[in-house]
Amino acid sequence: MNFKIPKEILGDWNDLDKSKLNFPKFKYVNRSSSLIKTWNYMSGLEDYLKLTKNKKVIDIGSGNGAAMEIFRHFKYDVLAVDRGDREMNHDFKLMIESQKIPFLQHDCCKIPYPIESQSYDILLAMGSIINILGKDMSRTKELLNEFSRISKHTIFLVVNNGPHLEQARFDLMNWQHNNFKLTSHINAFTFRYDKG
Repeated sequence: MNFKIPKEILGDWNDLDKSKLNFPKFKYVNRSSSLIKTWNYMSGLEDYLKLTKNKKVIDIGSGNGAAMEIFRHFKYDVLAVDRGDREMNHDFKLMIESQKIPFLQHDCCKIPYPIESQSYDILLAMGSIINILGKDMSRTKELLNEFSRISKHTIFLVVNNGPHLEQARFDLMNWQHNNFKLTSHINAFTFRYDKG
């Protein structure tokens, strides 16, 4: 991005009781490091961070909520969506709650999502695509169609590493939709689709 991450959002967790974490030494427990890493992925959304209207964003498979913290800093209404019920997901939920980020507990592998159509300006799935699809990469189109149902304007995806990485990239490059088009493929991991 042409501007640096706002220093005022960096620092430790507000009210996170680390004694309740299943994995207290996991890399995502370092809040500032997670925010910086997420900020660097978001270079394809710089235009959105400058908007004054259309200010709702949802993060599917939100992890520790770093993306939602960044968007909230820029005055967005945010919603983090993740499992929140098992092992690392439990830790992510505690991190999100400590930052008072609105959270919807849902297994992101289960489509459709309990979210209204066209209810968010931007839909993010940053580092969760392969986790959501698991071994069944044949569901990529179904998942992207569900994302397009929820998003009004933009879908922004960061593909995570995994055994099906190349297949995921191929599917994302070749997804066809009547309303959304691939407008930015910044690097091998980042895909942006815009309506129109």
